[in-house]
Amino acid sequence: MSSLSVTAALAALPELLDRVQRGEEVTITRHGRPLAVLVRPDSRRADAAFSAAPRSWWRSGVPTEMATS
Repeated sequence: MSSLSVTAALAALPELLDRVQRGEEVTITRHGRPLAVLVRPDSRRADAAFSAAPRSWWRSGVPTEMATS
């Protein structure tokens, strides 16, 4: 698993998505602290995260606060 800053991730997003598509996990950090992890949606880690999220947060696979009415 690789790790990079938010600034570096923004600059290299297409490459990061290619790496994630190949199965790599990428941690994005802010001020040296982990902020997010990019994983394939079919990975075990993603399955665990989706299972742990309250169902009230999800509507059609999109977090409710991000979904448009």
